[in-house]
Amino acid sequence: MKKLLIFTLITAITISLSACVFTLEQVGFDSASSKSESSVSSYESSVSPLESSVSPLESSTPLQESSSPQITPAVKIASLNELRDYLNAKKEQDIFEIEFEYVGDPNEVNGETIARITAACCITWWCENGNEYRILIYEYPGDRIADAYRTGNTDKLNSDELLVLAEAERIVNEAKAKADTELELEILLHDAIADNVLYIAPSTDVPDPNNPPRHLTAVGALLDKEANCQGYADAFYLLATMAGFTVGRMNVYNDDGWHLVNTILLDNEWYVVDVTFDDTVLYSDGIQPSYRFLNAGRDACVEYVWGSEMEYHRLADKCDERYFYFNDCEKTDFEYEKTFSDIDSLAEMMVNKYLSDGTDEFQTLLLGQTADWTVLSDALKGIETNGVRFKYTIWAYSNNFGTFFLVRFAQN
Repeated sequence: MKKLLIFTLITAITISLSACVFTLEQVGFDSASSKSESSVSSYESSVSPLESSVSPLESSTPLQESSSPQITPAVKIASLNELRDYLNAKKEQDIFEIEFEYVGDPNEVNGETIARITAACCITWWCENGNEYRILIYEYPGDRIADAYRTGNTDKLNSDELLVLAEAERIVNEAKAKADTELELEILLHDAIADNVLYIAPSTDVPDPNNPPRHLTAVGALLDKEANCQGYADAFYLLATMAGFTVGRMNVYNDDGWHLVNTILLDNEWYVVDVTFDDTVLYSDGIQPSYRFLNAGRDACVEYVWGSEMEYHRLADKCDERYFYFNDCEKTDFEYEKTFSDIDSLAEMMVNKYLSDGTDEFQTLLLGQTADWTVLSDALKGIETNGVRFKYTIWAYSNNFGTFFLVRFAQN
């Protein structure tokens, strides 16, 4: 990676991408969660506001005495969308030191915006005359490790990254040996992170751009088994890329601040994968991950907002039943059921499987319909059980795609 001089004149700062900050206890969506009257545990939100992560370089790196060179911008950029496309195209060419002149609204572009639209780990930027920029993009370790895996050249990896590469190869090879389809392979990679990584939320500052804090990267996720959303996204990017998927990253915003998610290309459409939320939102007991944000289209991403400048690869408008809300993979301790268009059939399936083979936990989708927990509860009560009594807990979430249910059964 090319190095950029740090100047005492004008402005020079490091921008690191921010991450959603969660507490480690029961994280969820108040407004979306509904429970039955029996055996209900709390899913109330405990999401904390985002910590800012804009840090002056002088806080950690002595500034070099130097006169500022004259910037000769290679291109004039008139909008944030145009800037996004230009910078990301350069990244895809492995060009990370970039110059440009921004001739659009000067109030809409700054170092933090540049860092977000490039989904960089952090950037160093320098500006002259108010609109002439020189930036240096620092990617996540996952990018560098994935490149080493593809090329077979590990010269640029440090000792920890070599260990991450070995661990990632182990995970990917084991997943490939178990998976019969690409979707099953993706699920196994998703679960390898969600099942083994603890969400933590320390500072998102990057004092040394060449050595980002481990929890922001795949190093923290795969070696230390703890990370924030950046570390989760870096780990999924690495594993999925090594497994043959085309994967990206995208910054989104919710009520609690900036958050980093992955994007994935499936059958020429881009979808969101958010292992962080799948690991921390739905299951407060931490036993099972959710697939609420696995291959989600725009219609399923109602918890996020983002400007068009953040979306380098336009997301599919709608979820695709072939990929979204994965429900065909049987596990020994969990059952994923198909989508339903009829609430009574859905309820009958659950009760029959609970009574016949003891399946006591289900994720299901009522396609194209809005319903709260009481609708499913009434349907369950109407199923004939020959006197067998049971209790259940229902979690319900609705959007334009349908209503998602998590149901747990237990005997009285």
